[in-house]
Amino acid sequence: MCHRSRRSPCQRRFFHSNLGVSSELWIEDASNDYALAEQRRNQEPYASRRIRLSVSMDREQIAVCIGDEEPGIDPSQLPDPTAPGFLERPCGRRVLLMRTFMDDVQFNKRGNEVTLIKRRGTPSGDEFLTGDE
Repeated sequence: MCHRSRRSPCQRRFFHSNLGVSSELWIEDASNDYALAEQRRNQEPYASRRIRLSVSMDREQIAVCIGDEEPGIDPSQLPDPTAPGFLERPCGRRVLLMRTFMDDVQFNKRGNEVTLIKRRGTPSGDEFLTGDE
């Protein structure tokens, strides 16, 4: 079984958006999270939902775009994952981590597609985590 924090953005998109599995369910009991996901994989409308993934790369940068058919999120309305009360939660840091390790993170207007851009020669985000520069 894969720990939530080790899931890729595509896996998280699959669990949360396409299968409609809430992070709150995982907080309560991770086995329920997987059981509901497995059940919904074969049910409509979940079974026919798709995730779009595109990658473009040149000598200067790589851009990864991940989207789905769901309503999406408004990233400006997300709670601060570093605020008191959220620090102990095992979820809710996706956008923070994307912004930490990527040079640019762009959501489409609907909020159901994110583009992650990493430019050549820029820090990886390790400096943020370790305090090194």
